[in-house]
Amino acid sequence: MRRLVPIVIVLALAALAPLAAAAAAERGAEEGGLFSLGEGKTVEALADGHEGALWFAGSSEGAEAGNFVGKISSGGKVTEWPLPETSGAPGVGGLARGPEGNMWLTEPSLNEIAWVTPTGKREWLVLPTAGSRPTGIVASPGGFLWVTMEGTNRVAQFEPASASAEEFGFSRASRPTAIAFGSDSALWAVQSESATLLRVSLEGEL
Repeated sequence: MRRLVPIVIVLALAALAPLAAAAAAERGAEEGGLFSLGEGKTVEALADGHEGALWFAGSSEGAEAGNFVGKISSGGKVTEWPLPETSGAPGVGGLARGPEGNMWLTEPSLNEIAWVTPTGKREWLVLPTAGSRPTGIVASPGGFLWVTMEGTNRVAQFEPASASAEEFGFSRASRPTAIAFGSDSALWAVQSESATLLRVSLEGEL
């Protein structure tokens, strides 16, 4: 009988292992931890969203190549949706929460801007100028989104409510990429070709 005692203990610990792992995962979600989206996936953009959720967007390789978007709830639940018709040119530039509450992202290689509702409904529009390469995106006061056009040296002030946009051009040498709303109530964009920043007022003054 003495020889069975270690075996019983090992079996008992093995039975408790899944419960311990589940408890550790729950603690990881509460205390902060790693969230795996699977092999072959690259997260390329992050933004805060509704009810404390963190939204992410990126691209997948392999048999399921294409772009995707998803969110991690404040409780640690991961929800993900594929973006249709992106297998030919995957890649995400930027992600931002729009003034109307939807999440907006840019797809440079596809020349598209897409948006996703809080429940995962996806829509998109193709930019009228070929090769615009929309990259960075950020919301600003007044109900607008600002998008950098790396391929045409421009930034666009986009109004989600009417799906209309007004573009403002920099010099031909400029290639604006990432963009942010500054404390001076202006937009600041990264110039990828040199060590400079580009400033745009809310009125479009460069």
